Amino acid sequence: MSRLAYPRLRQIVLQDGTTETEAPFVPELSTVTERSTLLMTRPWLEWCRRVTGFIQHSSTSGNGKGDVVGPASATADAIALFSGTTGKLIKDSLKTIAQLTTDIINTILPGGTLPPTNLPANVALRDAANTFTDPTQTIRGTGPAIDLYDASQAANQRLIRLVNTGAVLSVVAQTDAGGIQTLAFQMSRAGNMTSAGNYSEYNRVTPLGHWMPTPFNAANFTGQGTMTWTVTAGNVVLNRSALIGKTLLWTIFLNGTTVGGTPTPWLLLRVPNSATAVFYSGMTPVHLNDGGGSVPGFAQVWSNDPTLVIVQKSSGANWSGTVTLGFTMTIEIQ
Repeated sequence: MSRLAYPRLRQIVLQDGTTETEAPFVPELSTVTERSTLLMTRPWLEWCRRVTGFIQHSSTSGNGKGDVVGPASATADAIALFSGTTGKLIKDSLKTIAQLTTDIINTILPGGTLPPTNLPANVALRDAANTFTDPTQTIRGTGPAIDLYDASQAANQRLIRLVNTGAVLSVVAQTDAGGIQTLAFQMSRAGNMTSAGNYSEYNRVTPLGHWMPTPFNAANFTGQGTMTWTVTAGNVVLNRSALIGKTLLWTIFLNGTTVGGTPTPWLLLRVPNSATAVFYSGMTPVHLNDGGGSVPGFAQVWSNDPTLVIVQKSSGANWSGTVTLGFTMTIEIQ
């Protein structure tokens, strides 16, 4: 026989005002059934009837000691919280562990309200710049996309989406609400590309392959040496060019220009688009009329200056009087 001793019991208050720290004698019983039967015996029932106070536990650390009092009722399975700072009052949190877990998953984490100090150092934040040390980042899913939103732009001009769908990489201009405005660019896995707009190379202003008018400038037309060549805007019937990579396409027709000064065999024209040609490239026949009728001639890049094209008669004769000329030529540019 022994008493049930409770090492951390401070006191049990009985009806008569006395206190005890031990329960009545009990035999050394091993099974739950035997102990349950014993606790229904008269000595135990009588002893329990006499207990009127609280069991106070001594604290092994800190200053919190004494009775801990809770509410008259509580939510089943809810987490108990301390009420105030005494360490002796508890209250109902109204939240079970299951409910709190649901709140964290559905509200706190998606809402971005979890303090960064509570997150691991390698968690990316939505409201801060992030540096990824792993060189490979993957977004998986059906039609994965990245939205680039520029808040500084006007309404419905802010959102551009980069999306991989149907084995095609697309750049899509969208409204602020996500509606498609323009399928701006597409590239297939085979490298085939389509664009909804113009494409420019080498930081050029002119789009690829577009025939563009050449702005008039009288200085673009000169004679060789002391010969003068006067070309007015009214003499220019056509002067247009197109750029494709390192190729310049140029077509020009001048009507009723005049030469003067000391006659020479060469008329000099500036290559459009401020381009510099490869030497001797672009030799082509020219339609010529020097006032005395049509004569054969040719045009080619001038070896002394690859920004100029020379036009001369096939005979090598000097120019004089009124000159009409026209040609279309292809020039390799640097």
